Amino acid sequence: MLKLLGVGLLGLFLFLVWFATYDGTPRRPAPTKAPTPVPAKSVPAQKAAQAERAAEARSQAGEKQEVVISPRQVELMRKAEQRQADLRKAKRLQPGRKQLIQKLISLGIFSKVEMPGSLPHVWITPTFRRLDFDDKQKFLNVVYAYYLTENRRSNIVVLKDSRTGKRIGTYSQSGLDLD
Repeated sequence: MLKLLGVGLLGLFLFLVWFATYDGTPRRPAPTKAPTPVPAKSVPAQKAAQAERAAEARSQAGEKQEVVISPRQVELMRKAEQRQADLRKAKRLQPGRKQLIQKLISLGIFSKVEMPGSLPHVWITPTFRRLDFDDKQKFLNVVYAYYLTENRRSNIVVLKDSRTGKRIGTYSQSGLDLD
């Protein structure tokens, strides 16, 4: 009985809302728009399509195609080759970086260095805090370079206090930032 009463009240409420907003004009569906004409291809697009068709016709005829490389493409290829050379060089430096990180841990400058997630974490000791700013940056740069070479997404080193475990700063490409 209560359900029936609730449904009746809901229907009455909807009717009253409709009646209050009804302005007396009949509702018609919105007019449909005529399809928009497709614009003709621009002149450069037409020339590119013609060149593509001509190249396809030459390849089907067995003619040799001349490859034309723009100066911009040459520059991009040079930069890509340079990045590859830099990456190979960085990979060769990794064992030395790892040894230096281990030495800093054994000297008590860092208590540990690890990567619990996507970013490397360095637990620093009071010995680290006593170093001058330049030495701090140099040591953290080694850790940054080591992990950045391993994974390009590791572009920040998180610094934590070895005694409290709290985050005390970061090191990134822009340098050392202590909280």
